[in-house]
Amino acid sequence: MRIFIPASLVSDTYEKDLTKYAGQEIEFVISEYNPKRRRYIGDRKQLLVAEKNEQQQKHRSEQASRQRNQPGAEAFGHGHERAVIDLLHLLLRDRRVDAKGHSARGPAGYR
Repeated sequence: MRIFIPASLVSDTYEKDLTKYAGQEIEFVISEYNPKRRRYIGDRKQLLVAEKNEQQQKHRSEQASRQRNQPGAEAFGHGHERAVIDLLHLLLRDRRVDAKGHSARGPAGYR
């Protein structure tokens, strides 16, 4: 059985030279299957993207556990997000703005 893997689905990045894959066994998933037309399309990109996401999740969880174990980590963790929210609150405190961005005094050009 022959399976076609388009160049765009061989890697998660652009590959200019695909000859390095010639004669090699690679893992892929079947993304399209049509037995009447004898059409089988493989997708290696899905596996690579899933693997990268898994590694990123692992890295994030390791970072989070390291931060929790360090004294004073809350100063660098979620505390800065709260500071940004407080800053936005201060900036918008004196201005009432509706969904279209108009202040309580009317559109910006009509003062």
